[in-house]
Amino acid sequence: MKTDLLRHTEIFIFLAMVFSIYTAALLIDKHKLLNKNIEIINENENLKNQVQEYRNNNPEHIEIDGTQDFYFNSGESFIVDNFKKYLNDSLIPKLVNDLEKCKNCNALYIVGHTDDVGATDKENARFDDNVYEIINRERDSIDFDYNSNTDLGLLRAMSIYCYLRDYKDENNIQVLKQIDYWFPYSAGPFIDPKKSSLINNLHNISDEYREEKRRIELWLYAYNPKKDSLINKKRHCPKFCVNDIDGFSSL
Repeated sequence: MKTDLLRHTEIFIFLAMVFSIYTAALLIDKHKLLNKNIEIINENENLKNQVQEYRNNNPEHIEIDGTQDFYFNSGESFIVDNFKKYLNDSLIPKLVNDLEKCKNCNALYIVGHTDDVGATDKENARFDDNVYEIINRERDSIDFDYNSNTDLGLLRAMSIYCYLRDYKDENNIQVLKQIDYWFPYSAGPFIDPKKSSLINNLHNISDEYREEKRRIELWLYAYNPKKDSLINKKRHCPKFCVNDIDGFSSL
C-alpha cells in the first residue's frame, strides 16, 4: 500500500511539474504576445505621427472654380465682392490654419486656369511691365488688357496674390506674413484660332465645363532658395503650367 501511495505521489509530482512547465510556457508566450502588441501599438502610433507630420508639412492644395457662387467673371481678373467675402471668410483662415501646422511653409503657388473662350479684340499692351509694376506696388489695380489666354490666367493668379499679400485682419495684422515667396503661374490653355484638329478641339463644350476650367489652385510648401530649384521637387507646380513669373519674395 505504501508502494502504491508512493507511486501516486510520484505521478502527482510529475503532473505538477508538467503543469508548472506548461503554465510557465503559457506565461512566456503571453508576455511575448503582450510585448508584440506593445510594439505594434508603438509602431502604429509612430506611423500616425509620421502621417500627421507629413500632412502638416504638406497641406492639401486648395481649388476654387467657376461653378461656385463666387469667382472671376468670364474674361476678367477682378476680384468681385462675393469673391472677396469667400477669401476673407474661408480661404485665408484655412491658409492661416495650415501655416500654423506647417512651420516651415514659406511659399505659395497660385495657378490661374482659364476656359477655352480666350482673349479677343485686345490691343497690344506692356503686359510684363504692368505685371511687375503690380509686384513693386507701383500700380494699385490690375486694370490693363491681356493679350492671350495664358495672360488672363496669370492676371487671375496675380489678383489672388495681391489680395493675399496685402490682406490684414481686424487688428491690422498681416496674417500671411509667414509666406516669403510667391509663385504666380498661368495654366491658360492654348486657343486654336482655326479650330482645327491639330490639337484638342474644345470649342463645342458646355458652359458647365467652362466654369470648371476657370479656376484657381493654391499650394503651400517649404521652399529653400539655396537648395531647391524654382519648381520644388516635392511640392511642385503641375506639368500644365505654361507661363509664369519667377518666384519673388514678399519682403
